[in-house]
Amino acid sequence: MRKNTFVCQLLFIGDSEGTADYVISITESWMTPTILMTLTFVVSAFIAFFTGTSWGPYAIVTPICVQMALNISGGALTPVVYATIAAVMGGGCFGDHCSPLSDTTILSSLATGSDHIDHVTTFFNFLLFIFLKCIIFGKSMIFCIKSIVFDKFFIMSYLK
Repeated sequence: MRKNTFVCQLLFIGDSEGTADYVISITESWMTPTILMTLTFVVSAFIAFFTGTSWGPYAIVTPICVQMALNISGGALTPVVYATIAAVMGGGCFGDHCSPLSDTTILSSLATGSDHIDHVTTFFNFLLFIFLKCIIFGKSMIFCIKSIVFDKFFIMSYLK
């Protein structure tokens, strides 16, 4: 419960100080959708790993990065915005699963009867491969999401 209170306070401070507007003003000259999604994923994973919770990045990174994605897409809900939200969720989930501080990691190692550090090391080695794959092939995920979103809307409009 204390983690969530801490996260809420960080979110409140960030909102009251205009963090998202400041970050947008600094990065708007060089930020591209691919860099945004990669940085979002990495920062979310970093925060989740060191706090041991996936809720931290969701509360801290989402308001900043989604506003940046909306700025890049001209205020429209495009696949860039959806992919940025997915990068926050994926990075937070990755960091939470790899963190030795996470309650779910601790409970998993207790439930299976394995040594906690062995469990974390095994899981981390497996997920590190996925982490690198997501960073390298992140751009191709944009096109997958774009085709899925547009196909869904095309099919739904065709069925009406």
